[in-house]
Amino acid sequence: MTFLLFFSQDSDQQVRVECQLTFDTIGTRMKKNLAPHLKALLPIWLMSQCDSYAPAASKAKALYEKLFPGDNRRAEVVYFARNEILTTLTDEINQCSDVLKDRLILKKTTTSFDQMRIRFFIGKKMKWKLMMHMNDV
Repeated sequence: MTFLLFFSQDSDQQVRVECQLTFDTIGTRMKKNLAPHLKALLPIWLMSQCDSYAPAASKAKALYEKLFPGDNRRAEVVYFARNEILTTLTDEINQCSDVLKDRLILKKTTTSFDQMRIRFFIGKKMKWKLMMHMNDV
């Protein structure tokens, strides 16, 4: 399951497409034997359907619709794994917010560090000019 999560969120678009194709093969062959693993797979699967790369998203959605035909069946599956779906989505949102917080802190730190460096160099330059001026007198 962790490999599916890892590869379905890879930064390379082709890796995500291949992940969905592999999962399609596994899902098609396992069919009802996939049920014990459904709670772990469904959150990743649903997130994959919202992939920013359309071919990966369409592969995930096509398999989902193939294995669970009809809106009622899909609703039952989502209801069955609702706690895992919400937990995974909450974890993803928290992880994203932590990354954004880290970037904001890094940006503030970098900005204040740059300001300190500028003040340091300006101060050195002023001291150097003052020293040159004092030597001329």
